[in-house]
Amino acid sequence: ALLHSHAGFVLGRSLGPYEDGDDGCPATFECENQTGTFEITPVNETEADRVFATRPEADFATGRLSFELKQYQTGRVDFIVSLVDQGSLDGVPQSATNMTFTLEVVPINKVPTF
Repeated sequence: ALLHSHAGFVLGRSLGPYEDGDDGCPATFECENQTGTFEITPVNETEADRVFATRPEADFATGRLSFELKQYQTGRVDFIVSLVDQGSLDGVPQSATNMTFTLEVVPINKVPTF
């Protein structure tokens, strides 16, 4: 299997001004203890399972995308990604608007074997 890791896949991520800033929560507000996660779902599960040994995951803290490809597999897989806030005050996770991206694995010129 082939491990891939791509820095800077997610830029400008934010859970809100109080969670992102150094100032913390103002005394007059009740702020949330938020943690962000990215949910990445393939549009076509069968195609994703054929191409990926480990499906793509994005780290909230770094914005890094990581995945592992199956050897000798090619294909084009569309994904839906959403940023989910797991720490809202009412206990209901809040999701940002879904975005999509595509990963395309192209064939390489391999040396023939006999």
